[in-house]
Amino acid sequence: MDLRSKPLVFDETTARVRTPCGNVFVILGRDDDGPLDMRLVFGKAGGCVATWAEVVSRLVSLMLRAGFTKQEIGYEFRGLACQRGDNERGGEQASCLHQIAEVLDRDGQNPDS
Repeated sequence: MDLRSKPLVFDETTARVRTPCGNVFVILGRDDDGPLDMRLVFGKAGGCVATWAEVVSRLVSLMLRAGFTKQEIGYEFRGLACQRGDNERGGEQASCLHQIAEVLDRDGQNPDS
Protein backbone atom coordinates (compact mmCIF):
# COMPACT_ATOMS: atom_id res chain seq x y z
CA MET A 1 0.00 0.00 0.00
CA ASP A 2 1.40 3.38 -1.00
CA LEU A 3 0.81 6.12 1.54
CA ARG A 4 0.99 9.82 0.78
CA SER A 5 3.77 11.36 2.81
CA LYS A 6 2.94 14.06 5.31
CA PRO A 7 4.70 17.37 4.70
CA LEU A 8 6.42 19.08 7.62
CA VAL A 9 3.91 21.95 7.44
CA PHE A 10 0.30 21.75 6.26
CA ASP A 11 -2.96 23.62 6.69
CA GLU A 12 -5.56 22.53 9.23
CA THR A 13 -9.21 23.25 9.81
CA THR A 14 -10.95 22.60 13.11
CA ALA A 15 -14.63 21.86 13.56
CA ARG A 16 -16.14 21.89 17.06
CA VAL A 17 -19.13 19.57 17.26
CA ARG A 18 -21.43 18.86 20.18
CA THR A 19 -21.98 15.24 21.09
CA PRO A 20 -23.63 13.48 24.02
CA CYS A 21 -20.11 13.22 25.48
CA GLY A 22 -19.51 16.99 25.26
CA ASN A 23 -17.51 19.05 22.79
CA VAL A 24 -15.37 17.16 20.29
CA PHE A 25 -12.89 18.95 18.05
CA VAL A 26 -12.29 17.29 14.66
CA ILE A 27 -9.07 18.63 13.13
CA LEU A 28 -8.38 17.92 9.45
CA GLY A 29 -4.90 18.50 8.05
CA ARG A 30 -4.46 18.88 4.31
CA ASP A 31 -1.94 19.38 1.57
CA ASP A 32 -2.53 20.42 -2.05
CA ASP A 33 -4.13 17.03 -2.79
CA GLY A 34 -6.73 17.23 0.01
CA PRO A 35 -7.12 15.85 3.55
CA LEU A 36 -4.36 13.55 4.78
CA ASP A 37 -4.56 13.73 8.57
CA MET A 38 -7.36 13.76 11.15
CA ARG A 39 -7.26 14.21 14.92
CA LEU A 40 -10.03 14.08 17.50
CA VAL A 41 -9.75 16.05 20.69
CA PHE A 42 -12.37 15.64 23.41
CA GLY A 43 -13.02 18.76 25.47
CA LYS A 44 -12.23 17.75 29.04
CA ALA A 45 -12.38 13.98 28.70
CA GLY A 46 -9.36 11.82 29.34
CA GLY A 47 -8.42 8.23 30.03
CA CYS A 48 -10.25 5.66 27.95
CA VAL A 49 -12.04 8.27 25.81
CA ALA A 50 -8.76 9.98 24.91
CA THR A 51 -7.23 6.62 23.96
CA TRP A 52 -10.26 5.76 21.80
CA ALA A 53 -10.01 9.14 20.07
CA GLU A 54 -6.30 8.62 19.38
CA VAL A 55 -6.91 5.22 17.76
CA VAL A 56 -9.77 6.50 15.58
CA SER A 57 -7.65 9.51 14.57
CA ARG A 58 -4.73 7.32 13.54
CA LEU A 59 -6.93 4.97 11.53
CA VAL A 60 -8.73 7.77 9.68
CA SER A 61 -5.40 9.48 8.95
CA LEU A 62 -4.01 6.21 7.59
CA MET A 63 -7.11 5.79 5.40
CA LEU A 64 -6.77 9.34 4.04
CA ARG A 65 -3.09 8.83 3.26
CA ALA A 66 -3.86 5.48 1.60
CA GLY A 67 -6.23 7.19 -0.81
CA PHE A 68 -9.66 6.54 0.69
CA THR A 69 -12.04 9.40 -0.06
CA LYS A 70 -13.79 11.44 2.60
CA GLN A 71 -17.06 9.97 1.34
CA GLU A 72 -15.81 6.38 1.72
CA ILE A 73 -14.68 7.02 5.28
CA GLY A 74 -17.83 8.95 6.17
CA TYR A 75 -19.98 6.11 4.83
CA GLU A 76 -18.39 3.71 7.34
CA PHE A 77 -19.05 6.06 10.29
CA ARG A 78 -22.45 7.47 9.35
CA GLY A 79 -25.27 6.10 11.45
CA LEU A 80 -23.05 4.51 14.12
CA ALA A 81 -24.70 5.20 17.45
CA CYS A 82 -23.77 4.82 21.08
CA GLN A 83 -25.80 4.50 24.25
CA ARG A 84 -25.73 8.28 24.71
CA GLY A 85 -26.46 9.41 21.16
CA ASP A 86 -29.48 9.71 18.92
CA ASN A 87 -28.42 10.02 15.27
CA GLU A 88 -32.02 10.42 14.14
CA ARG A 89 -32.26 13.76 15.96
CA GLY A 90 -28.80 14.86 14.74
CA GLY A 91 -26.89 17.87 16.04
CA GLU A 92 -25.43 17.44 19.48
CA GLN A 93 -27.50 14.29 19.91
CA ALA A 94 -25.51 12.42 17.24
CA SER A 95 -22.71 10.05 18.26
CA CYS A 96 -19.05 11.08 18.02
CA LEU A 97 -18.46 8.71 15.10
CA HIS A 98 -21.50 10.03 13.22
CA GLN A 99 -20.19 13.56 13.79
CA ILE A 100 -16.87 12.60 12.13
CA ALA A 101 -18.84 11.69 9.00
CA GLU A 102 -20.65 15.04 9.17
CA VAL A 103 -17.36 16.98 9.42
CA LEU A 104 -15.86 15.03 6.52
CA ASP A 105 -18.98 15.85 4.45
CA ARG A 106 -18.69 19.57 5.24
CA ASP A 107 -14.92 19.75 4.66
CA GLY A 108 -14.06 22.28 2.00
CA GLN A 109 -17.45 23.98 2.11
CA ASN A 110 -17.83 27.62 2.95
CA PRO A 111 -18.85 27.70 6.65
CA ASP A 112 -21.10 30.72 5.97
CA SER A 113 -23.15 28.94 3.31
